[in-house]
Amino acid sequence: MGRITWNLHSLSNKGTVGNVTEPRTLTLADRSKTDGISDEMLKHIHVETLWALENNKKNLCSACQVLKPERANACEEVTKEATLKAVKIALQCELCDLHGFLLERPVFARESTIEFGWQ
Repeated sequence: MGRITWNLHSLSNKGTVGNVTEPRTLTLADRSKTDGISDEMLKHIHVETLWALENNKKNLCSACQVLKPERANACEEVTKEATLKAVKIALQCELCDLHGFLLERPVFARESTIEFGWQ
């Protein structure tokens, strides 16, 4: 019988020095070190994978069609409308609906319906 210890307590932490993000480092059971993947990185990978798998990019808003990180906030058809109509338009986009968005005008925030994390 053996025992395994995983030193993964800081896997989702984001370390920064000034404006530079330090890579996450994991110590494996054999004491070797490797890069860790954060929950935010998994979310970015999920967005890019959904985008790549979408055969009809017309199901996405104009910003998500070209993978703009601002999502619905970068769509003129969304930002020129009143709040309720703007949200309805934004939610027609698969990526905005799943991963959330933040509108500056009209002011509105939709949280992501998908979360990644480590237990």
